[in-house]
Amino acid sequence: MRSIRISFAMTAFCMLTGYAQQSPYAQSATPNAAPVADPALAIQPAVMKVASDDTISEANREMLSKDLMDKVRRATERGVSSPEFRISQHVDHFPPRPGLEPVLPMSALIEWTGPGRGPEQLSVVESIGDLSLSTSVMERAIQMSWDGHRLAWERDGRLHPGQYLWRIAVHDGNGRVFASAAQKIAVEVPRQALIEVSSVIMGKSCEEQVGSVNGLRRRTTVDRDDDEILHSQTDPMRAVDCRIESEASDRFAPSDRLHAFVRIYPNGKLEKRGAASWTAKFILRSKDNPIATEKETAFRVDSASGYLAYVEMSLDTPGMPPGQYALDVVMRGPGIRKELKESRSISIQPPVAAQEKNAAAEIRKHVDE
Repeated sequence: MRSIRISFAMTAFCMLTGYAQQSPYAQSATPNAAPVADPALAIQPAVMKVASDDTISEANREMLSKDLMDKVRRATERGVSSPEFRISQHVDHFPPRPGLEPVLPMSALIEWTGPGRGPEQLSVVESIGDLSLSTSVMERAIQMSWDGHRLAWERDGRLHPGQYLWRIAVHDGNGRVFASAAQKIAVEVPRQALIEVSSVIMGKSCEEQVGSVNGLRRRTTVDRDDDEILHSQTDPMRAVDCRIESEASDRFAPSDRLHAFVRIYPNGKLEKRGAASWTAKFILRSKDNPIATEKETAFRVDSASGYLAYVEMSLDTPGMPPGQYALDVVMRGPGIRKELKESRSISIQPPVAAQEKNAAAEIRKHVDE
């Protein structure tokens, strides 16, 4: 069996106390597991978003008991679907190279889809397993008060080449799982191609940033040289002078504004070329409309982490009805023989008012019958 050293830097979950009422969905987990033995597993700060305008910084972290973790793992082996919870996961990819950390920004979203508002307290298990070695890289739990509608978080994933499985499960604190989701993550060995490229990064907002960059990952400045400190604080989600908030879901509303970018990394002699030598065309298309909208832009130098092409697009333009779309980014320039393309799917949802109107009409129809 081959041996791979795993290094995964990620965030701890929050645990908030002082809620008014105990929910039947969430009972206390037992934090009595042994510490993680792998010294390469580091815990880094992060931000979890529990409402549209509220963020929560890291407070405490829980380690699940082995029995509870085993029970949750067995319950999620085949997946657990739920009419009340929807779990979304997304991993962005950046080529592993010096001065670019993290390699894999990971975002997750839990939404309450049941009637009314969800339980006041939410209990979640998150884990990452190495499929090649059949070992666990990370196991964490969250038990917190939330807004009863949605809980989103992002973390810094730093994995060596290999195959992984990222699991998320909503449970009752005793191993009974209400909903679960899993996503495979493949980390390839660096290719050292003439042009390396990131995945397409998308979001609904881009928060303006001035001055220093607050990256997903922070290292201590003790016993580290200036060059390493500079590299460790490079935020891969930053686009020009703002930071895209990572989106785990592919669902957008017509009123949303789409923010998107890609990065390229020229190697060898191409590194001497200017950023404007390459262009990127962003094409939003559907099955019925090959080109719903498109924008072309040149790449620009991007804070010591490659060249970046960034655009904003409106989703309520004529000829763009709700439905399934794909955002294709076609790149051209030195080192690209034909074209280099990255894609990501999105879904433009009907306006909420229209959905409610249709639902009401459907109810009236059944009542009349």
